[in-house]
Amino acid sequence: MDIEELMKRLGTRSHVATHSSDKLVQDVKEHIRQVDKKREKEKPDYCPRRKIDVTPVPHSEHDGGIDVSPWDVMMLLSRATVLSSQGASQALSQHWNSLKYLSAFRENPHGHLELSAEGRSREFFRKSVQAQELGTAFGLATVLNIARRRHPGYRFTIAQADLALEAGWTLRGGKSEYRLETRDRPDYFLVGLHDRKPMRFIAVRCKGEHTGSGTRLNQFARATEEVYTVATGPKNAPEPAPSLMTATALDGKSGIEVHILDPEGDGVLVHPSTVELNRPVEQQNFYGEIPVPQDDGKTCTRPGFHLPPEYYPWFSRVLVRSAAASLLAFAGDRSSAKGLLTERQGARIGDDFLRPGASVHRDTGITLADLRLVGTDHVFRFHGERVEVFSALPEELYETLRDQDLENWETARITALRRWRSQRRHIRDGWSGLIVMDDDGAVLGIRKMGEGRPLDD
Repeated sequence: MDIEELMKRLGTRSHVATHSSDKLVQDVKEHIRQVDKKREKEKPDYCPRRKIDVTPVPHSEHDGGIDVSPWDVMMLLSRATVLSSQGASQALSQHWNSLKYLSAFRENPHGHLELSAEGRSREFFRKSVQAQELGTAFGLATVLNIARRRHPGYRFTIAQADLALEAGWTLRGGKSEYRLETRDRPDYFLVGLHDRKPMRFIAVRCKGEHTGSGTRLNQFARATEEVYTVATGPKNAPEPAPSLMTATALDGKSGIEVHILDPEGDGVLVHPSTVELNRPVEQQNFYGEIPVPQDDGKTCTRPGFHLPPEYYPWFSRVLVRSAAASLLAFAGDRSSAKGLLTERQGARIGDDFLRPGASVHRDTGITLADLRLVGTDHVFRFHGERVEVFSALPEELYETLRDQDLENWETARITALRRWRSQRRHIRDGWSGLIVMDDDGAVLGIRKMGEGRPLDD
């Protein structure tokens, strides 16, 4: 397959089936009962720490599937994991990690997306890693679609749960009791923004599997524990945060399939006008526990992350700044990303980005039509041909985030999207390859080296 055929495949949108049903709910609840029964025998004082009130996602919110291209999936994986590395020494490989899936997909005769022969090869992929990474990408694509349908008028972006929670809780290192109480947690938060309505957030857990329904039920049972670790509300009546859980079957009957469940919860925070988004986030040192009121008037606790109402404005800033930091890192500017975070959050970025060659740098740009894009690039070989990849942001959007002017983030984002959509054909002609912009304004392009307008030296 040459690079032209590769880009055609990468840009072709195919169907990915989604499933959510009463039968799935019943199967998961029965599996949970069996797991808890076994644990009670092994540990008589065992107390279940999970959400058990799960429901199907209404069909109107997922329509039985989504249409995505492989490039959409790879971009979402890159966006979601760009700050996953512990320190910048791993940032270079992490930033371009999704490129290993360039030829891992194909469209089957029924128009559904599935793994290609190379995507199924154990020579190229460890199945457990592939399931984790693609489970994340397809799961996030699905829950973002659901959230937008469920809450019309909201814009949803993603923030890594680890990154956001580290602003208030110790997740790594330190005393063992801290690690124990904060060990279980969601993968991501969907952050819902609206100019006239309160901010929302949704806890998300995404898994993937190759082996069938048994693994899927285990994943959902575990996910009910992990999303249950986030609670909001007063200490005398904490409520579970809203959440969505997905399990992606990479070898489904129709191709790649995503199974979804919806635990109940409420995740309204505060109205944007009451949050000073440009104000720095103060690092907190909360203990990892959620109060559990008892019938006798006493209160015990369970492990997790409790957010009382007086900290809603603080957590709103944490979520927005964490999401913005990930966008800056996607464009290669880990230094400015670190400036949006607390000291404990910033530790995962490290200082290695100061050393040339050790990390990813925001060091290039290009003007397509009259839209200026700035970011970072990577050159590699695909079947003997040199290929160039470029991850970036529109310059005005980048400068808004770099300068920590988060109150004008939405204005800069909308302006960038309008300019992109009005000049999409000219932008693609100037790039001379495959290039896309997502709803957050992030841009990812790929082309044969030497084609189109060159990047800045």
